[in-house]
Amino acid sequence: MLYQKEGEIAFSRDLKKRTLNFVRSNPREFTRLVGHRIAAFWGRSSALQPCPVVVLGLSLGGIAMAWWQRKRWLAFASVLAVYPVVYYVTYVFARYRYPIEPLMYGLSAYLVVALFSGLHKCDAEQSLRT
Repeated sequence: MLYQKEGEIAFSRDLKKRTLNFVRSNPREFTRLVGHRIAAFWGRSSALQPCPVVVLGLSLGGIAMAWWQRKRWLAFASVLAVYPVVYYVTYVFARYRYPIEPLMYGLSAYLVVALFSGLHKCDAEQSLRT
């Protein structure tokens, strides 16, 4: 109702003022809340993804594998690092992760394929030696 009464601009200014006052007067509480939002963003399950932390780990592994193989990795790491920042300080819902989940699945698949192809290569070299 306050939004309707004040209008969008006045409401936004008032909300910004109250938010900055809260952050200044309660920095520890704000930091604690940001920590909870980070954990919620990366750890909350969505309907399409039963193991969000596992997919995060695999996608970070995919970035590490790309770096190790001297492939382009910085753009992928940047998306995972920068995209969620606004949600760390505002609100977190599982659906906010949807835009980056295809990237995470791709990086996870890259890691798995790289690991299996490395194992297959080792098996082929081993059989050639015998």
